[in-house]
Amino acid sequence: MESLESTYRVILDKISIDASNKGLVDVRDRLKKIFSYNVGHGKGIRALFAVKTAILLAKHKGIETTKEDIELTQILGASVEIMHAFSLIYDDIMDQSSTRRGRPCWYKQDDVGLKALNDGIILKNECFHTLKLFFGHKKSYLNIMETFHEMMRYTTYGQHMDMASNPNNSGPRFDLFTKSRYETIVKYKTSYYTFVLPVRLGIKHGTHLPL
Repeated sequence: MESLESTYRVILDKISIDASNKGLVDVRDRLKKIFSYNVGHGKGIRALFAVKTAILLAKHKGIETTKEDIELTQILGASVEIMHAFSLIYDDIMDQSSTRRGRPCWYKQDDVGLKALNDGIILKNECFHTLKLFFGHKKSYLNIMETFHEMMRYTTYGQHMDMASNPNNSGPRFDLFTKSRYETIVKYKTSYYTFVLPVRLGIKHGTHLPL
């Protein structure tokens, strides 16, 4: 998805300049490394859902979107993917995984280790920083932020249920392997921030087009 890759570059340039201006050159360099390794290597479906939803809603309302509208919608979708990358860093650590998408997990890098915990928080914070930089003056900003926080809260609940089903050092809890629990885990750990979050963001953003 070429447009998504260019959107990532726009975001990274913007937040890197902000870090440099604050005298945080080391942080800027670390951020670029974290971003390059962890963001944008998946299918990008979350970004696609957000973008398509916003554009289709605007079209349904008979609104002609501008170039700025499209660019901001792509930034919104890319922000979902940044949050996704943060979630994967933590998921890999908790699952003690070795690889992610055919490469060593971020925390498995020789110079990373448990620094990945802070790296993940950096990505999460830069997701919200990105939203403030690009949407802070928009009518949809508050709704977008509230939606992100709500969906990520649900995701942590799903992550807990998943981890509780397979406790460390004690083996899987097969008594918890039920259809009902599985559906709950899928709903909270995956579906909310994979489907519900980007679609809701697209609706909230599309409702306020033109910007």
